[in-house]
Amino acid sequence: MTDRSELEPNAVPPPDARVVVVGGTLAAVVARRLSASADSVTLLTDDDRAISRAGEAVEVVRHEPTERAALRKKTAAADVVVIAAGDDGENLLLSRLAVPTDGRTVVTLVEDPENVAPFRDAEVTPVCVSKAVAATVIERVGADQ
Repeated sequence: MTDRSELEPNAVPPPDARVVVVGGTLAAVVARRLSASADSVTLLTDDDRAISRAGEAVEVVRHEPTERAALRKKTAAADVVVIAAGDDGENLLLSRLAVPTDGRTVVTLVEDPENVAPFRDAEVTPVCVSKAVAATVIERVGADQ
C-alpha cells in the first residue's frame, strides 16, 4: 500500500470543491488556507477561538463535532472532509464518524507517526503532522544555508 501520510505539499482541492473542516484552532487555520483555493469551505467547531480565526471566506457552523448525526449531515455534501481536531484519539473517532460511503475524500491529521495504521484501517488519508513539521523545519534550515 502506498504511504498516503505524506501528501503532495502543494496539493490543493479543485476550485469547485466543497470542503468541510472539523476541529478547533488548527482546523480554522487549515480552513482559512483552503478557502484561498476552494469554492466553498465550512468549518465545523464549537471552539470560540477557532471561530474567531476562521476568516471571512470560511462559513462557520457551530456544533459539537462528535454528534454523529450532525457530523454526517454537515459533511454529506462535501467533496473533501478534513479532520483537524485535537489528539489522535479524537481525530480517529471523528474520522470514523465521517467515513465516506460515496468516494468522498477524508483527510485526517495524525500527531504521532506510530498511530498512522488505525487511520488507514478507517479508510481515510492520514497526514502525519510530526513528519510534516519535521520536513518543513529541515527544508527551512537547508534554505538558510
